[in-house]
Amino acid sequence: MCIVLLCRFIYCDDCILNGENVLPVLYVSKKYILSMLTQRCAKFLEDNMHIDNVCVIYEQCLYFDETHILDKCRSFIETRTKEVFASDTFSDLSRM
Repeated sequence: MCIVLLCRFIYCDDCILNGENVLPVLYVSKKYILSMLTQRCAKFLEDNMHIDNVCVIYEQCLYFDETHILDKCRSFIETRTKEVFASDTFSDLSRM
């Protein structure tokens, strides 16, 4: 699926992102140095950040070295700390 999205972006400058495919597409965009696709993924993550996914986004962006999104995640967590810490995704974080 990710390859289809990548080809569609390369040939048509179009990519349909959703909550299930955005992180794999971000990985591929970083791997193949497709900065415009990386920016679209980052924008999607910023626009769709909520209590249930902010921890996953934070952890993945640490791996991808996406400092701009990390800052957004930190800001989100700082303003809604109790809710984030009570979420199921917080307890699923790795211990790194």
